[in-house]
Amino acid sequence: DPRFLKFKCPVFLGLTVSVSQLNRADKAILKKKVENHGGTYLADLQMDSTNMLICMSADGPKYTYAQKWKIPCVKPDWIFKSVDKGYALPIDKFKIDKTNKASSPIKDTSVDALADVSMC
Repeated sequence: DPRFLKFKCPVFLGLTVSVSQLNRADKAILKKKVENHGGTYLADLQMDSTNMLICMSADGPKYTYAQKWKIPCVKPDWIFKSVDKGYALPIDKFKIDKTNKASSPIKDTSVDALADVSMC
């Protein structure tokens, strides 16, 4: 109902984020997006005040400390898609951790590997 839109909370109200593994321009875009939608951006990861780390992969010192301090780590898409929806989306589909890192299988084209194939 349009009458209630003026009472709607900002998407990131109460959220404090830090960003890692992105270039300066991308960090600036995320900072602006978070702050324009009610959140706080911190350049440094702070154990007592950071609620979310935005990063690209499960690597680096900020990621390591975020895991140690139980701070959730999500992909940047979480910010943009949450803003598009008008509320903070559940983080499950955007979460980054060591257990969900994907790896590509390596194709073995050696003759030894082909010898195991039956032609029956």
